[in-house]
Amino acid sequence: MKLFSVVALVAIFGIGCVSYAPPRDPIAVDPLQLSGNEARVVDQVLVVTDASGSMKDSRSFSEAKALTQEFISALPEANVRSKNAATYSAGAIAFGGDDRKTTPLATFDRGALASDAENLHLLGVPHPRTPLNDVLAEAHATLDGQGPAALVLFSDGQPDSEATAMQAGRELVASIPAGICIHTVHTAAGGEGKAFLTGLSQLTSCGSVRTAADLQSASNLNGFSRDVLVAAIPGTLPAVGAIDPCTTPVRLRAVEFNFDKANLTDSGEQTLSAIVSRLGECEDVKITIRGHTDGLGTDAYNEGLSERRATTVENFLSSGGIDSGRLNTEAKGESEPIASNDTGEGRARNRRVELIPEK
Repeated sequence: MKLFSVVALVAIFGIGCVSYAPPRDPIAVDPLQLSGNEARVVDQVLVVTDASGSMKDSRSFSEAKALTQEFISALPEANVRSKNAATYSAGAIAFGGDDRKTTPLATFDRGALASDAENLHLLGVPHPRTPLNDVLAEAHATLDGQGPAALVLFSDGQPDSEATAMQAGRELVASIPAGICIHTVHTAAGGEGKAFLTGLSQLTSCGSVRTAADLQSASNLNGFSRDVLVAAIPGTLPAVGAIDPCTTPVRLRAVEFNFDKANLTDSGEQTLSAIVSRLGECEDVKITIRGHTDGLGTDAYNEGLSERRATTVENFLSSGGIDSGRLNTEAKGESEPIASNDTGEGRARNRRVELIPEK
């Protein structure tokens, strides 16, 4: 009998050892470097990490912790070129139940944020509550109506109440007149919870949603940092007068569409305004507007997204006085990449619209 018990215990512990997944170590990431036409456009960044009990039975928390550390590493320096304030503020909230681990919002200090992130652990255990609505209210108080701001959430997307969390998100967005973008990263292995995170991100037109699998390289993490904090600044764009859409195909700059979005950025509108003026001088020329996406997502979804991007440009040109009869749209989806979809920079280049003149 004793022998059986020992053998049984060995078998049980043996199975546990085989199935145990050790924590994922963060990958090395260098701070984001800006190109000549880019500047930081966000003045406050709040990193929120779900450390609640719902994360403990999978690799969700391990992913969330590693991604938090990697994102902090990928953030640009505090004094990077900016459209607004000379420096930006950053803070962090990790949560679970009634427990919090907070790094107060202050001028970006990579060392302080990284140290706190390294020491993250599950919170609120053994009571597996995920009070995201409370945390979003705390973010509301932390950001205190200032902006422009970005909130980055690493989570499995399973709050105690989706309805109350979504309402708290709406109140947060309404509290910051200068604007806030909500970026979410789904850390669970399955699909449960991603739909909620998508809806939360879509409360802001500049938000985005990703999965942990989308951020498994240094270049992708730099691309994420770029999407959260950086945009092209019109004053540093190449002279639009050099573009002649009446005779030459025009490839709109990749940064004019954010990840998973069809709305134009300010720089995109500036470029299109110059194009509208030139197209008014060649009324015999028709324009084919081709929308493209990066390689993330299904073929069907990307075809629809590329159509929405092309339609956005078509509507802008029409509202500027270009006869809609001159305009035709084509949805190319991810079928014609101009760069690798394996890097964040490559995917940013693939998110584009092309204008093809046809007499």
